[in-house]
Amino acid sequence: MLFGTGNPANCIVLAADKQRARLAARQRGAEWSENTVRSNRGGEIHHRSGETKDLDIDFNACASIVVTGNGQFTLKPVLHAGEVGTSSAINGTVIDSTTGIPVVGGTTVVALEQKDANGVDRVLLSILADSSGNFVLCPVPTGSYDLVVAAVNGAGVFYAATVTTGVQDSTTVGNIPVTPEPGTNSTGPASLTGVVQTGGSSGAVSEIVTLSSLQMVSLSGSGVQVTIPLVEQSVATANVRTISGSCQNGFDCVNFTLAVPGVNAFAGAFSGSGTQYTQASGSVSYQVDGQPVNHADGTRFAVKLMQRAAPSR
Repeated sequence: MLFGTGNPANCIVLAADKQRARLAARQRGAEWSENTVRSNRGGEIHHRSGETKDLDIDFNACASIVVTGNGQFTLKPVLHAGEVGTSSAINGTVIDSTTGIPVVGGTTVVALEQKDANGVDRVLLSILADSSGNFVLCPVPTGSYDLVVAAVNGAGVFYAATVTTGVQDSTTVGNIPVTPEPGTNSTGPASLTGVVQTGGSSGAVSEIVTLSSLQMVSLSGSGVQVTIPLVEQSVATANVRTISGSCQNGFDCVNFTLAVPGVNAFAGAFSGSGTQYTQASGSVSYQVDGQPVNHADGTRFAVKLMQRAAPSR
């Protein structure tokens, strides 16, 4: 949770901390000044000389928190924009499939995703559903998207992710069901653990890396890797910063632990008359993916993920 005022001015409160202590989220001046407002699709917003346009700008506070390797926090603003008049919204309601009502307490993350050049579903926008399960994703440019929903309730019960493919902009998707994991009360979520290492041609480089938990889902005989939101952290993807320390020669590093559902996702192609969801059989499998954030000079550094994670209880 991010606060804009108080002491310190930029700070977070960890959900697991019963004392509700405020932890400083350091904001480097360079990180704010170098921030770019991006179009949701990573494309361009065209503006001619003398022309006036209105933009919807989304500031994702949760995604802007970066965890450093020494346990501190940095504020790295994440902003997305869409042009008013060409962008629209996708909305709906998340419900518990066993009760027919919204998930009680806890956190529900809804991610709007689209395939990259490698066919992997990447998060373009994400939002937390409200206490009634409602969500609105905006601004959404014209196009087709996949919605990925994950949740944990107030009792700590994790839900299998639900993937809805082929959702167009300006769509009301209706109810999206999420299904609680069997036996979650006693076993808890699955954990993905590992080490991120970053370095360049001249040696170790400290870098912000976006971590995604990828799961393969099958639909109509084909498979796609989707990003499963990290509900325990109230985000779709996690940002970490590598630092020097107990790292291999020539690298900076950071350890990570990601909590994810311990079962396969439910998936279905969107239908206005009612989407039908199916769950793959067998053990769940994840891949942890790391994407480095560009430095101001445009240089990108190789990200080496050590101990590629497998889910464990």
